[in-house]
Amino acid sequence: MKGVTSRTVWLNTLLGVAVLATAVAVDAETGSRPYREHVTGTFSSSTLDRNGDGVPANLSVFSGTSSLGDVHGSSSFEVTAFGPPVNCQVDELEAALVGTRDVRRFPERGDMVFLEVSDLLLCLNPATGAFRLSSRGHFIGGTGRHSRATGGFTGSFAGVVLAVDPNGALFGAFSGGIRGTIDNQ
Repeated sequence: MKGVTSRTVWLNTLLGVAVLATAVAVDAETGSRPYREHVTGTFSSSTLDRNGDGVPANLSVFSGTSSLGDVHGSSSFEVTAFGPPVNCQVDELEAALVGTRDVRRFPERGDMVFLEVSDLLLCLNPATGAFRLSSRGHFIGGTGRHSRATGGFTGSFAGVVLAVDPNGALFGAFSGGIRGTIDNQ
């Protein structure tokens, strides 16, 4: 009976080591994988003005689901002053990207992914406050398993401006998401 108990302990230990090794291998996972998300959130004007043109950046806060689990994030994005449509519909105003940086946080593990948008088109209906936004960008690192994240994405969002003060400061809501490929090398 004593040999059976020792063998059981030995087998359990071996099984435990195998499970731990598998967990470590999954944790150190590298390579490309599809990334997609759907989020909802709010935005408001900030005091950050990246290009000094007097049009402040907006700060957005959002949460939702992604192919990597629940996601929470924030973004600082600045667009040009709105002008006549070139790529938008005739009843819309158009703005282009000045600059943006985003952070995605995955609360299950505490990892973050950083993103930079390289191209953005914002179309706003001034009569209703409704807007559409399309973007392209890339992953620029992060923390934890995403510390060397690279890859590209496209984004599509829609929302509405809910309030504007006399100085042009905004508050509103949006939903949408991004799709792309994230590579954790």
